[in-house]
Amino acid sequence: MSILLYKASMPIMPPGINASYKVGIYSGSAKMIHSEKAKAFILEAYYRFQEAKYAIIDREAIALVSQKKTPLELCITFYLKQRGKYESSLYKRDVDGGIKAIIDVLFDFIGIDDKLIVDMSVKKRVAIEEPHIYLELRTLDMEDIRKDTKEYGEMFVQRV
Repeated sequence: MSILLYKASMPIMPPGINASYKVGIYSGSAKMIHSEKAKAFILEAYYRFQEAKYAIIDREAIALVSQKKTPLELCITFYLKQRGKYESSLYKRDVDGGIKAIIDVLFDFIGIDDKLIVDMSVKKRVAIEEPHIYLELRTLDMEDIRKDTKEYGEMFVQRV
């Protein structure tokens, strides 16, 4: 049985991947670091997570998930701004551009390791009203994972 840990819709959009990082010097060597746009987004997003009016958060279940290393499923939907009467914004932005920033802020906010994500879906849609992000984080049943693994293994053996 799946348990809903977090669910929210927030009027914020992360910068694309190309605008999120820059090369910087850290401990004497060049590394990829957050850009100023990414830093601003992280601060704003963290504030939005704290202030989300209609968010559902199960702190008790989240504490158990962290202790027991429970596998998680994350669903992210980006509702993008309509650019013009006929021009869709769906094709102006990569679907993967803001994923890492959202994951980092969400998991820092709820206090668990994002390595627990084993399933993820990401969608882009056109916003009817304001652009926003919709997030859902759930536990996954280990039996479902075992079943998927077994089915994949059987498919692989049949191909060979």
